[in-house]
Amino acid sequence: MPVARVSPASYTGFLPHSSTSVRQARSQLAAALYERDVLGSLVDDAVLILSEFVTNSLRHARALDSGLIRIAWELTGEGLLRIEVTDGGGTTRPSTKPYSMSVSAHAGRGLEIVDRLADRWGSQREEGGDEYTVWAELAVRARHAGRRLRAGGSGAGSAAGTVTALPSAPPPPGAEPAAEVENRSPREPKVSADKPAGAVIHLLPPYPQR
Repeated sequence: MPVARVSPASYTGFLPHSSTSVRQARSQLAAALYERDVLGSLVDDAVLILSEFVTNSLRHARALDSGLIRIAWELTGEGLLRIEVTDGGGTTRPSTKPYSMSVSAHAGRGLEIVDRLADRWGSQREEGGDEYTVWAELAVRARHAGRRLRAGGSGAGSAAGTVTALPSAPPPPGAEPAAEVENRSPREPKVSADKPAGAVIHLLPPYPQR
């Protein structure tokens, strides 16, 4: 399916290293994507990925030296969304693909969700060694991509934008076809199809001549 272009956008902000930041980060990203008419199901995926990143940071990592965590995302005009969460790092680093969790496991379940929703994701150590960033990328498209495709395409057997008229009812017996009426001059006398022009039709037999 063709990907409809979206308006590019980027954002970088800092949020407290507390549970209140999860909801704030989710609402900010959702508002930005809906404003750019991104498909609703893809907005849900992106918001869930960011939510899991922030939650993972709060549970397993330290804050930055400022006591905050950094949230960033960038949406290109081609529909590639990159989400990043940066913190002060922890004792462990997230494991990337292949990623498999047992049914009974609780810890790490959020990153398994990220692994299933994102096209690519990973983590990296920033320069200086005191900051770690976890990131994910996924392709998004505009909400009305399918509708635009259908509007711009052509229907079977007819050109786009062409309206096929229904056949008209046949004229009653003895009525003159509309095409003949339109093509004839208003002053032109009607000519019978069975008789030549100027023919005399005898209604009564002539009197016998004496």
